[in-house]
Amino acid sequence: MHRGRFCRREFIHRVAKTGAAAALAGATGVHASGQDAPAETPAPDPPAAEPTTPPAPPLARYFGVPAETGELPCTLCPRACKIKPNARGHCQAYTHNADGQLESLGYGKIAKLAVEQIETDHFFHVLPGAQAIFVGAPSCNLHCTYCSEWKMSQFPREKVTTEDIEPSALVEQVGAQGGKLLGFTYTDPAVALEYATDVAVAAREAGIHPIAHTAGYIMPEPMKDYASVLSAINIDIKAYADSTYKRLSQGSLQPVLDAIRAVRETNAWLELTFLVVPGYNNQAGPIKEMCKWIVDNCGPATPLHFVRFFPRYKHRQYQTATTPHVTLKQFRETAYEEGLLFAYVGNVPGDVGESTLCPGCKEVVISRVGTNIGGPNFDPKRGLCTGCGIGIPGIWE
Repeated sequence: MHRGRFCRREFIHRVAKTGAAAALAGATGVHASGQDAPAETPAPDPPAAEPTTPPAPPLARYFGVPAETGELPCTLCPRACKIKPNARGHCQAYTHNADGQLESLGYGKIAKLAVEQIETDHFFHVLPGAQAIFVGAPSCNLHCTYCSEWKMSQFPREKVTTEDIEPSALVEQVGAQGGKLLGFTYTDPAVALEYATDVAVAAREAGIHPIAHTAGYIMPEPMKDYASVLSAINIDIKAYADSTYKRLSQGSLQPVLDAIRAVRETNAWLELTFLVVPGYNNQAGPIKEMCKWIVDNCGPATPLHFVRFFPRYKHRQYQTATTPHVTLKQFRETAYEEGLLFAYVGNVPGDVGESTLCPGCKEVVISRVGTNIGGPNFDPKRGLCTGCGIGIPGIWE
């Protein structure tokens, strides 16, 4: 595929390949059935473009001065790779070029694009019920043993099917479909942070909310820079014990906590997610300590999602159990006891723990049953509980 702008029909075709055509159709007026609207006469295919030499990968924004050995330090993530000339860092997404600089190999590379309801990515205080266009780039700087997108995340870009989409083209087509949300998820934006940042800036200029879901395994400075151009961000906390964090993802906990603090210095709306993996991070003591830390460092109004685990990737071989429902409910109660105002359970459709409760009168203000969203006691224009008048923080319009 050529780089640069692509037409509306091509964009819809790409979304259709993800299985999300119906969602996009409902949001954009592109009807799936002739009963709803007359079929459009397809436009003729444009003439094939002349072959062109692909532009060189753009430079990375976070690297230090080359050492006497010729190694170039990457300052993007806590791994602090010292990359030799013509070599790549641990994540396989940045390479040391002949000019002594780092190139971003993930810039503009989209490995997955889909339209999903915002709640599927555990954003409960951002435009409830809205459709979001989510994208993901290849490779990752962590190695989670349960990664559901391991075929994208655990391989370098040349071993993953991708398409080249420039930031302006992506945002233009999202806007043309009436989209309000454009997010990076599936894999971590850390492996294409320059691209993710440029997309976010272009989205904001177009009146689209840029959002991201990340493991937060990013140094504080680039984390703060990225969050500063986002409307909302959700950060995963893999475990609240360093040994468990390493066991699950080959990373470490403290850099994630530092990244969360960096986000709190910006205006981005913050939500946190904790996937409860039986036999790994499901001990009550660390959960209690984590909730205390969140209250003290992020504020009591920070939403925390306890998500049910289903065995994926290596955990199918490990025969790890699915999270018991009762465990999620207990952890949600722990969060309330430690002072958090908004605690949720995830991947349990129909549970009251998926709904937003007013911290004042305890009534349901936003109900969630799977993808069915309602606001029985909520005024989204003012962000208020209509029962007692208490403000519910978030992005509602």
